Amino acid sequence: FSSMDILFIVLQSIPGYLGMIGNVALLAALKYRAPRSWKSYTILLVNCALIDLLACCSSAVSVERYVPFKDVTTSVFIGPCTLVSGFFCHVLHC
Repeated sequence: FSSMDILFIVLQSIPGYLGMIGNVALLAALKYRAPRSWKSYTILLVNCALIDLLACCSSAVSVERYVPFKDVTTSVFIGPCTLVSGFFCHVLHC
């Protein structure tokens, strides 16, 4: 990897990691601090937090770099998902 690739990985992964921390904190707050009267609202919030947590995990590991050519732009995955496979990166990106 070049120094620019490492910079892209760090800068594009930070929001994903911050989102994971925030969603885990929200899940913990809902589990331990939510009043019983909010039961149906808590179920909705837990559902949203779990979906957001999954999206943040996906975002953190599927880092890509766009490479422009003459008439097209291609994306090259450079994140940790490349350790598994290119197809795995495409699935996470979708």
